[in-house]
Amino acid sequence: SDETYLARAGVSKNDSRNLFAKIRNPAPPVTPRRFRVQRRPSSAFGGRTSLTSTPPAAVMAGRMEGGMEALSAIERIVRDLLVFVVAMSAILAALLVIISRMPNDNPLKRIMVALSYRVGATAAAGMLVIPATPIPGLDTLIDVGAPIALIWYWWTFFRDARRGGSKAPARASPGTGGSGDPPG
Repeated sequence: SDETYLARAGVSKNDSRNLFAKIRNPAPPVTPRRFRVQRRPSSAFGGRTSLTSTPPAAVMAGRMEGGMEALSAIERIVRDLLVFVVAMSAILAALLVIISRMPNDNPLKRIMVALSYRVGATAAAGMLVIPATPIPGLDTLIDVGAPIALIWYWWTFFRDARRGGSKAPARASPGTGGSGDPPG
């Protein structure tokens, strides 16, 4: 029986009595404790008793606080970029007004006029692609032809800008036949 089994195992009668007593009257099951109570001096819980294992609400508050700092930094960066873009747009508009009031033979004005023509042609090519897409054949023609034409058009801009621009039309001088050359 049980006593002979325990005797073979090397357990004395006193030990076996204690063992059988424990088997007959087991201790209540020990459940693992998730949270241990501890004093935390941080102001997050007002110096009151808090839990060692941080409760989910505090974890979320900590994560949101860190996330809010990141969002605040991103907001400042976006705000600064928008201020920069607005300032540059104002400067560009002022320069365009100043350049447009220059005389026609001014090289800067000629370059700006040529540049505005190229930007307009590029925008027009982009707007032409949208309605031409569903038409077979035309979409392929525009997909191939528009970039080639734009590359050539922009190449001529840089070529002429490097040369110093195209020649301005000669003005008629008083006392000349209108060709700008001296009479004779």
